[in-house]
Amino acid sequence: MIPLSSNPRAASATRSGSQQVDAAAKTQSLTGDVAPSKAKFKSEMPNIPGVAGASSSKKQTISMNWRSAALAIGAFLILGGGSAWLMNRITHHDTAAATPLLQPSPPPAELPAAPVSRTGTSNEIGTIDELSAPWAAKKFTYTRPLNHEQVPAIAIRLPGANGHTTASFWVILLRAPFGQCQMEYVIDTNQISDRFNFNASHPMIADPCSGALYDPMRMGTLPNGSWARGEIVHGSGFRPPMQVEIHLDGNKLIAGRAED
Repeated sequence: MIPLSSNPRAASATRSGSQQVDAAAKTQSLTGDVAPSKAKFKSEMPNIPGVAGASSSKKQTISMNWRSAALAIGAFLILGGGSAWLMNRITHHDTAAATPLLQPSPPPAELPAAPVSRTGTSNEIGTIDELSAPWAAKKFTYTRPLNHEQVPAIAIRLPGANGHTTASFWVILLRAPFGQCQMEYVIDTNQISDRFNFNASHPMIADPCSGALYDPMRMGTLPNGSWARGEIVHGSGFRPPMQVEIHLDGNKLIAGRAED
């Protein structure tokens, strides 16, 4: 209770101070009753390429994901290669086990030697004893090795040689070069003069179709510029007769390759 005062100014001052105390108490009471406000929600800043910030943690996460993927792929490749190798080894082992071993066959019985052929493609002309005299000659059939074509041929013993070397003989095909006419070996010089109007001192090879005479003692030129025995001394012709290579097998005269 506030005592009543007879002084009005003092009473007014007393009431004013009491009102100020009540206002201050109310202010403190209101301040204590109000709860502190919660912190406002803060959103994360977006991760923008090229801008530094909170993206470092995301990069670390992506790097770890790539490493995990690489390890998984490597493990898959290793397991796949090992499985393929194992399957190949098992298949090879099964195939080798299933394949029977072949025993070597016994050697064939020896066959008797075939007799040496004296005809056909052997091209044996004769013996050198048959052609021992100068200008002796022997006709034979020459068989070409490739197509087995048979062509008439002749071997002539040339004078001035010992008769025991290949240089002692001239062997030619009797088919005219680049033609089908069969040539002749004319020994009689009088016959050469009468038939071909040519004076010869020794036998000649004659082509009755063209009238050409080939001299066994003279060398003529071939189309390629080389030399060959049998120069054309009378009539028309393209070249000397087709030559045949020969070799000696002991006492035997054997024909080899011939010009085409």
